[in-house]
Amino acid sequence: MQGDSRFIRTLQLRNLLSLWRHLRTHDNRNRPSGAEEDQVHLMIHCMETWFLADVSALEEFLGSGFRSSAIPQRSDIENISKSDVLGR
Repeated sequence: MQGDSRFIRTLQLRNLLSLWRHLRTHDNRNRPSGAEEDQVHLMIHCMETWFLADVSALEEFLGSGFRSSAIPQRSDIENISKSDVLGR
C-alpha cells in the first residue's frame, strides 16, 4: 500500500483495525460514552474510490491482466473529487 493515508482501507478493515482508534488518532474523534466498538459507520464520497484505496487487493482480485500502473498512486484518497475518480 502506498503512502500514509488517513483513509480507512479495506486491508485495514480485514486486519480488524479499531475504527474508533483510527478516528481518535487521525481525526481527533472520541467514541461517545455508551457507544460500542461496532457502532461506527464511515462513508465515502464515491464508491469507486475504494478501487484507488487498495490497488494491491484489486490487482490480486483481477489477476495478471490488470494494469495497476494505470491507477494513480495517491495517499490522499479522501481528497480526490468524484469527477476525478470517475475520469470525467
